Amino acid sequence: MSKFSEKILRGEVPADHEWAEHLIEAHKEAPSMTPNAFAPYRTAEGITSYELLARTLDGLAARPDATVLDLACGDGYLVPFILEHAGPRASVVGVDMSEGELAVARATRAREGVRFVNGRAQELPLADASIDAAVCHMAFMLMLPL
Repeated sequence: MSKFSEKILRGEVPADHEWAEHLIEAHKEAPSMTPNAFAPYRTAEGITSYELLARTLDGLAARPDATVLDLACGDGYLVPFILEHAGPRASVVGVDMSEGELAVARATRAREGVRFVNGRAQELPLADASIDAAVCHMAFMLMLPL
């Protein structure tokens, strides 16, 4: 059990870093938990939240050299949708703090122009002005500090 969970059970307030450690451990034990939880759900038109998010990138298709950041990318489930909407020649940088999730992403979503990097949203391991657009699926509410 994580320190975060132990403190919650004792009625104590965990520290921000304990929450981050809890998330890393949870995603190590159950990689792909987010798409497993959310991908089956669709709008009345049959569209997933992943597809809806990726559609916001449609304007990038005219820029074949565009680079898209997939923040808190997890297992990379969103990557094919990003490439479909940003254009097949777009580059994608997936950043996640969970090496467990990134291992799945590298094994299942690797292709030219796609790379996965370990890091936190609050301290992105990217050069300034190195991306053209950023997307984040179901993770902002988990980030401390936001």
